[in-house]
Amino acid sequence: MNNQPIPTGIEQVKPLDQIPVQKPPRIVIPARIKEIWSKFYSNKKIFWPVSISLGLFLLVLLIGLLFGTRNRVARPTTPFPTPAVSVTPVPTNPDDILTITNVKLLELDAEIKELDVRQSRLAPPSVNFDIRF
Repeated sequence: MNNQPIPTGIEQVKPLDQIPVQKPPRIVIPARIKEIWSKFYSNKKIFWPVSISLGLFLLVLLIGLLFGTRNRVARPTTPFPTPAVSVTPVPTNPDDILTITNVKLLELDAEIKELDVRQSRLAPPSVNFDIRF
């Protein structure tokens, strides 16, 4: 038999050995930075607290950016002018219903303030516990 493939119009899959593999470009890290990182990473008593606090800081910053208030009300820099009163009030008659009601309310307020709510003048009776039969 012949080892020639039958033409079917379908490409044959190449074996993995023949597929060219593209390697990602290697990032060159300077030796000084590698040395500092290795010292920092090797000291676990410093590495973990610093890493955790940095992570929490970034988490709080991200949450603040996501859920922070965006629609703040712009307050004017100059204060508003005080409105001018165009009509001056006219004094009322002593027989007016509002004046009478105001006087009665003031009298009632004075009576309420004079009231002894705690009833400090009342004292419980003294009890004689020395009872003999």
